[in-house]
Amino acid sequence: MTGSGSTEWLPRSSDDFPRIGRLPSYVFSQVNTEKHACTAAGQDVIDLGMGNPDLGTPQHIVDELVKHSGEAKHHRYSASRGIYGLREAIADHYSRRFGVELDAESEVVVTIGAKEGISHLMLAILDRGDSVIVPSPTYPIHTYSVVFAGGHVRTVPLVPAEEGKVAGEALLAAVEEAVESTWPRPKALFLSFPTIPRRWSWTGASSSRQSRCVTATDYCSSTTLRTPTSVSKRSR
Repeated sequence: MTGSGSTEWLPRSSDDFPRIGRLPSYVFSQVNTEKHACTAAGQDVIDLGMGNPDLGTPQHIVDELVKHSGEAKHHRYSASRGIYGLREAIADHYSRRFGVELDAESEVVVTIGAKEGISHLMLAILDRGDSVIVPSPTYPIHTYSVVFAGGHVRTVPLVPAEEGKVAGEALLAAVEEAVESTWPRPKALFLSFPTIPRRWSWTGASSSRQSRCVTATDYCSSTTLRTPTSVSKRSR
């Protein structure tokens, strides 16, 4: 702020913004820094960092986008939850691909992407000081969204099992311990299967143990699948 009798204030570091200061280092930024250093040193680098697609969008999708982008009716604001036809298509996709039945009217919201949807979900359900269980490793946004919402992250390890899968019993045991030892009780649990970035998938844990874990707690389970949509349900 500048003006007569005032001094200009400029942020000096992330310490001037406590919430930003709580964020861990962004892993993709670290990878890019190391990549650029190697490239500058003349090394041949194969980038396996962020995982950007190396193929273009299928042509029929591009053609359809170009076709309808010129229609004035598509230049308006969308419905707040997304147009109903798209929400129906998302619910149908989840049913066919994942065997998950969703109500397009009450359980599906269209967002710009998973990061935006997860961030706003955390802002909607968390109060300052609330905690969220986040497996490790995980996507950066699972941690960042909680911090931006003023919450605390409680990490639980993902233990590898055979053939690149997650040990289900170990994960459930870690979640149970986190719930029992954290107060106030965690508001949310992030689960991501298949668990990119490590591409682990779930191994069977006993249904009774899973039932105890779910019924003994009262938190919102936010499950991110391999689509740009997040689904949240209240578990009781």
